[in-house]
Amino acid sequence: MQRIVDLLNEKNDYLFKFYRLNEEQITSLSEGRFDHLDEFYNAREVLLELVSHVDARIEDFNREVLEPGHITESGKKAISLALREKEDVVQRILAQDLEVLSFIEKEKSKMLVELRQVKMGRKAVGGYRQFDEHRRVDEEA
Repeated sequence: MQRIVDLLNEKNDYLFKFYRLNEEQITSLSEGRFDHLDEFYNAREVLLELVSHVDARIEDFNREVLEPGHITESGKKAISLALREKEDVVQRILAQDLEVLSFIEKEKSKMLVELRQVKMGRKAVGGYRQFDEHRRVDEEA
């Protein structure tokens, strides 16, 4: 029984690390620093792989048949607490993910506006050059 509680707590530890990683990235994004997004996503992937590995170990444990006498009231409470903690941190992670995506979308929109402005500026300069070339040709003629 203690084994499943330990596995659930290990999973929660990885989820809390994931949460803290998101917190750090949200702080960076709010300060306009988007230069380490690849490292952020790679670190998230590593943590998700670790969570997946713990999930597989939990599944292996669940395949074993437990005797009714091995399930204690304190064990049930510990499992219930670990599952509630997991639910809580997962909900907070989901909210963080939405916040991260929002920062990225805002920055992407800002960059697209800047690109359009550069393109319009180039068109204006190109139009001026063409006008100037036509004027020179007219003057030469």
